[in-house]
Amino acid sequence: MTSPRDTERLAKILLKAQVIDDMQLRSAMAKLGNWGGRLPKVLADMGLADEEEITAAIGKALGMPVTHLGTVLKDTHALAKLDPKFCDEHAVFPVSLKDRVMSLAMVDPSELDVVDAVKVRCGARVVPLLASETEIRHAIMRHYRGQEPRVVSNRARKAVTRDVSTNADIKFEVDMSPAPGPRSNTLETLRKSAGVALTQQELAKLEAARVNQSKTATILKAVQELLAEKGLLPPRKT
Repeated sequence: MTSPRDTERLAKILLKAQVIDDMQLRSAMAKLGNWGGRLPKVLADMGLADEEEITAAIGKALGMPVTHLGTVLKDTHALAKLDPKFCDEHAVFPVSLKDRVMSLAMVDPSELDVVDAVKVRCGARVVPLLASETEIRHAIMRHYRGQEPRVVSNRARKAVTRDVSTNADIKFEVDMSPAPGPRSNTLETLRKSAGVALTQQELAKLEAARVNQSKTATILKAVQELLAEKGLLPPRKT
């Protein structure tokens, strides 16, 4: 588990890069306080930010490229230096060991205490590499345990991140210009179902409320997908 100091540093990086806002950070920190974990993965699991964008922002702040581990070849000498329990606990993966230099994939390469611990265990100089926690966990499963990780679609989470505003004070913008065909059909349906005379502005607000309801359904779908993935809900029958 990462230290509060390291979490705070990552939070400042992501806020400055505008990957997340204060409200999203507070939500993620509340979950961290209850369940533990690392900030980037918690943000991604909650659908508050895309893990690739998070990792890219950390890389930009640290001046480091992002390393992808999907095609990394198995280095048995590197794997022998670190046990999987240590790798799981610190979210690291030994990529290669050559000429007494250990290339180590990390979620946060600026965690110097982890770097020092690996240096002592390996008796080698450590070169940190930046990678997402998901890719590190998958590499641990693949190379240590011989298991092929299950890849879960992030489509619903990205839809939540893209479509749903985190501003609690949602403002509706009313377009008073002549509406195009599909929208006018929707407004006409609302007019008839209301059974009363409504102004164009009132109809537009009703349409905005309908769209917002659709977004809420998207959030619920993403939450159900996350709960099912964690084993807290049975998978939905198709």
